[in-house]
Amino acid sequence: MKKIVNAKYYNADSDKQAAYDKAVEEAKAVLAKENVTQAEIDAAKAKLQEAKDALNGLDTNKEALQNLADESATKDSNAKYYNADADKQEAYNKAVEEAKAVIVKENVTQAEVDAAKVKLQEAKDALNGADTDKTELKLLVDNSSELKNNDKYINADNDLKGEYDKLLEEAKEALNKNLSQNEVNQLVAKVKEAESKLNGKAVEPEKPTEPEKPAEPEKPSEPEKPSEPEKPSEPEKPSEPEKPTEPEKPAEPEKPSDPEKPAEPEKPAEPEKPAEPEKNQLNQKKTS
Repeated sequence: MKKIVNAKYYNADSDKQAAYDKAVEEAKAVLAKENVTQAEIDAAKAKLQEAKDALNGLDTNKEALQNLADESATKDSNAKYYNADADKQEAYNKAVEEAKAVIVKENVTQAEVDAAKVKLQEAKDALNGADTDKTELKLLVDNSSELKNNDKYINADNDLKGEYDKLLEEAKEALNKNLSQNEVNQLVAKVKEAESKLNGKAVEPEKPTEPEKPAEPEKPSEPEKPSEPEKPSEPEKPSEPEKPTEPEKPAEPEKPSDPEKPAEPEKPAEPEKPAEPEKNQLNQKKTS
């Protein structure tokens, strides 16, 4: 006689399983007994049927365990997992594998399924990863525009600028990816290192010539001490006014002299007679 291998038995209450198992053994003993009566057989059969009907096991429900195990497929995009401590990640991964094994097990009991679910839930709850902090990485990306307008970048060697530009692009892409804190920290360190290697130097402007120092002003000469004012002289006593002189009597006017007679006009001189022409000149005129 075979034991029932189905959910009705292996998911039944333990006391009902025990009652069924006892009825099975008693039935086997009756069958093996010599000269057993029909009444004994019928009684054993009735008891076994009664124990079987009392089994209250239901079909094993794996749905909750299956859903919990399926969540592991997205663990690599969940900061709670990828930022968790390594030992907690390992415990979770082990619980997931055990749960999957239980799910595919033939005739698995509800107790086994429930135990696997409890263990997986505990491992999941133990994951201590926090959301990835990308603040520093974002700051490096935001400040890159200002840096690229700086002599440190502009005048740097081309290979160093190329390495910085490459890592900067990785940083920009990382801001939109599900990366672990460790991955972000490593990328921040690389960008900082590339930035520190930029060796561009500023071109120093010519120093302005120093203005000539102004000549020191001459010290003002000390003002001469004012001379002591002369004491005012004693005012002279006014002299006695002179007595006015007697006015002189006017002189008698002179008598006018007689006018002089006008001089006789000179007689005009006789005009000179023209000179006689020379004879030679007259003879020349005649011959001509």
